[in-house]
Amino acid sequence: MSTYELLFILKPDFAESELEGVLEQIRDVVEKSRGEVIEEDSWGKRSLAYNIKGFQEGYYFVWQISVPETDVAYLKKTLGMNDDLIRFMLVK
Repeated sequence: MSTYELLFILKPDFAESELEGVLEQIRDVVEKSRGEVIEEDSWGKRSLAYNIKGFQEGYYFVWQISVPETDVAYLKKTLGMNDDLIRFMLVK
């Protein structure tokens, strides 16, 4: 398994109490990709450098994850279909 850094931005529409449910969905996607979340870091709600999908703010998160290289394509595809994500980036 390889270690990756997953940075993602969630829509700013969520209340703090709703965020945990959305984060749990993303954890499930990582686990369905036969991976695991090693470390989670929340940067909180921040302004975006430019509008993305009509949003000027978003909740930033950076996770260290471990995923087999054969399942990275599935992970990217599944995250790309999540409407709660404004943007994500997966770096090895």
